[in-house]
Amino acid sequence: MLNDLQSRILDAQNNRGEANRLVTEYLPLIKRQVSAAKSDAADYDDMLSIGMLAFLDAIYKYDPKRGAFIPYATLVIKNRLIDEYRKNSRAAGRVIPLFPDDSAEKTVRSADETVSIRAYQADQERQMLAEEIDQLNNDLERHGISFQELTRICPKRARSRKQCTDLAQAVVGDEKLRADFIRNSRLPQTALAERFKLSPKTIEKHRKYIVTIIVMMLGDYPAIRTFLPKEVDA
Repeated sequence: MLNDLQSRILDAQNNRGEANRLVTEYLPLIKRQVSAAKSDAADYDDMLSIGMLAFLDAIYKYDPKRGAFIPYATLVIKNRLIDEYRKNSRAAGRVIPLFPDDSAEKTVRSADETVSIRAYQADQERQMLAEEIDQLNNDLERHGISFQELTRICPKRARSRKQCTDLAQAVVGDEKLRADFIRNSRLPQTALAERFKLSPKTIEKHRKYIVTIIVMMLGDYPAIRTFLPKEVDA
């Protein structure tokens, strides 16, 4: 099942307007990569343009089978910045690292060399997890839920977790229920109780957990999902 961001990316591959909107929305991410380039010689505006073009290229070449879009796009941007900088450096008769971790063992590939990206990927995974936690915390706060209470609200019984997941999937998979949830930031408890023949009290008992699952399903949280119970990440 594709999340909202993946669906938008696939739409943008045939819709230039949507692609441009995504570039605008994710400009902070692009700027972070450009700002990480530790070189006074590199013109910021030029490098930013290259980063934006790389992000567009990532959109057009993205395949959901690659995994989450953000780490993929980030890697594409950094690859392009490094390749462009090294090209200019060779033309000037000098080659110096563009990024702090740009060494033979820890940099991404350029056109004429093979290098390891494991250290970079590990750093990106840590950064992505931290950013996802911040984003999830913000999303959950709109529903009166704090990230710190997630452990407490998670049902201890696998059967209860599975039932909550089924309820969450019912909301996400139903266009009307999903739209109502997004618009009102409220769980459609009455509709779910009738559909699943459950007591409203049962749903209310696990309301925060069900809402959390819905928020995760609707958002782009690939790193956090690796820590979820198998019932949720099914």
